[in-house]
Amino acid sequence: MGIFYSVEHSLLQLISAAERVSNGDLDAKVEIETRDELYQLACVFEEMRIQLKARDQALFDLAITDGLTGLYNRKYFNDCLNLNLKNSSRSNSDLTLIIIDIDFFKNLNDTYGHQVGDTCLIEMGNILTTVLERETDLAFRYGGEEFAVILPNMSSKNCIGMTEKIWRAIRESEIIVGVEALSFTASLGVASSDLIGSYDVFSLIQAADKALYVAKDKGRDCFVMAENNVLTERDK
Repeated sequence: MGIFYSVEHSLLQLISAAERVSNGDLDAKVEIETRDELYQLACVFEEMRIQLKARDQALFDLAITDGLTGLYNRKYFNDCLNLNLKNSSRSNSDLTLIIIDIDFFKNLNDTYGHQVGDTCLIEMGNILTTVLERETDLAFRYGGEEFAVILPNMSSKNCIGMTEKIWRAIRESEIIVGVEALSFTASLGVASSDLIGSYDVFSLIQAADKALYVAKDKGRDCFVMAENNVLTERDK
């Protein structure tokens, strides 16, 4: 009877594991106590679970990643901004959004060709990946030549240093075209939840977008903070 109950228990464990996998739960490890044929079956099932989880993660990464720059894409930006703003609201902490637009990108494309334009976009991805310091800081290809950065737990006062660091890194970067080294600049619009007084997604994006257009109107190659018009020392 002991063997029967052991086999029955192992079968129930396998059935439970199969049900979890069929419901999309690929995190729970498949374990049984016996060391017979059912154990071998459980090992095969566990290997299948690991492979399915790896494949599922690969598909998820593909769905949220911009294929050219390697940054997160616009769809994932919407999800992340919503989630981070909800977390900030619950914890009564600040969040900063930066929208970045490469200056005169159309002229660069028209003059040097789209391949050089793509190289410029890739370089922007490399810059943001390198400059952002915390694991919680997120960079996205927002669309076309626009990029976005989400800085959780970052107030309008604390974000100035990081914003200027991004701006300077862009100004100091170069892309090689044949034997020629080309540089480019960008305009940045910055909005922080503490200055705009809201955790609303639309309000934050609108504020950052308006600040970006102010930066363009000021001659580009600068950053502007929504509500406060804080500029770099170079542009004051």
